[in-house]
Amino acid sequence: MLGPLLFLIYINDMTSSITSNSKIFLFADVTSLVVKDVGCLACDGRRKTNNNVRERPMLWDQKNKLYHNRDFIRQAWNEIAEDCGTDSEVMKNKWKNQCDTFRSELKKTRAERSGDEGGMLPFQSN
Repeated sequence: MLGPLLFLIYINDMTSSITSNSKIFLFADVTSLVVKDVGCLACDGRRKTNNNVRERPMLWDQKNKLYHNRDFIRQAWNEIAEDCGTDSEVMKNKWKNQCDTFRSELKKTRAERSGDEGGMLPFQSN
């Protein structure tokens, strides 16, 4: 007798827990939850940062003649920070963390590969 009561309390409270970008439909013993995709705000922020950095090769291209010029580097980070509505130090840290994560993941994929490139396949014989 307690099971159906707890189920009803759970179902009826579910509607108060739903966010504004979703909607719940309750009908007898069928429940449907519809969520509207609002996009990944973190992904959009990373994409915007990547595009801003890509447009400024003096930040990443060591062959660029402005790569070692601190004034141009500072100005570039300030422009990126202004475009993203934050501080230049925050943007530099975000970029550094993203690059570090990429390098770490890249190392993992290289470690998983066979060290014998171009060698014979396991099922082949000499």
